[in-house]
Amino acid sequence: MQGALLRLKKMAGSETALELLDRFLEESPERLEACLEALKTGDLDTIQRHLHRIRGDAGWLGAKEVQDLAGVGENLAVEGKSEGMEALLQDLSGHCYNVCQELHRERTVLLGSKEL
Repeated sequence: MQGALLRLKKMAGSETALELLDRFLEESPERLEACLEALKTGDLDTIQRHLHRIRGDAGWLGAKEVQDLAGVGENLAVEGKSEGMEALLQDLSGHCYNVCQELHRERTVLLGSKEL
């Protein structure tokens, strides 16, 4: 993931890289919780919207597993399929947690490194 952050920093600048990183850290847990709530009422449009954002941010940050899982969930939501969605969201939540832990470490590197 550090390689992706370095590429992002080089393409968009340190400020933008930190903004994306911080947005993912702040919003992904909230978005996943919103997906679980939306699932209770069958609101697949809300799920699709949140997963689309998670997928995009994860892609920019190099979190491939999160990006892939969010994409699967997004496609299910677009197709109107909720079967298996709760398990997928739980799995995605675990992966997001791990990525957030790594991003917290990377954020420290981004802020402390003259190279970045």
